[in-house]
Amino acid sequence: MIVGISAYQTKTGLWHHLVDRTDCFEETSGSTYIVYAIAKGINDGLLDPLYRDVAMAGWQGIVSMQDADGS
Repeated sequence: MIVGISAYQTKTGLWHHLVDRTDCFEETSGSTYIVYAIAKGINDGLLDPLYRDVAMAGWQGIVSMQDADGS
């Protein structure tokens, strides 16, 4: 599954709300769940650490959506 979902990560690090549809908006909550699952899998030894780059790009995409006031 990690190979499949990684292929749909956008250049911003996020995923579209329908991951295989580029005509849909990028969204943060689903992207957050994906990043968490990848990080958890790596930390628990279930995923190859090479997917760390996918998780970090996703995290940077999520953080980039935060406003100056934290919202």
